[in-house]
Amino acid sequence: MPDDQRIRRLHNDLKARLAIDYLHPTVNGGTDRQRFLMNCRDYLTTPREQAIENVVYVLDIFEKKGIMSPGEYGNLKEVVRNLNVEILELIREAEDGIRRIREGDGAQNTESRENASYGGYICNARNITVNGGHVTFGPIG
Repeated sequence: MPDDQRIRRLHNDLKARLAIDYLHPTVNGGTDRQRFLMNCRDYLTTPREQAIENVVYVLDIFEKKGIMSPGEYGNLKEVVRNLNVEILELIREAEDGIRRIREGDGAQNTESRENASYGGYICNARNITVNGGHVTFGPIG
């Protein structure tokens, strides 16, 4: 897969996880979502933008306005600063993954993550990064 596609996939994955896993109205009673939307008002300047309650739409506006782009999440980190600390870690992981791709460290490819299950079993993986360490597995099969 070309690097720009890998970067876009990591970026879109980040947006989806933020919207579904952390900022969905059913998570934490919707408190983090409401705080996120309130914090976004610094960047959403029109009444129409400020009325948006869909996190994905807000993130799309951030992209259209140049407030964030793949790997450039400084403003986004500022918006989530007083929310769940896991959100900040998720953003940092995406930044690191995109930075590695841009620096040409293709050995740590995203396919490992895509093929890994959440239960801790690794399927179809050749390379994986865990807590900053790199482990290489031989061919599968």
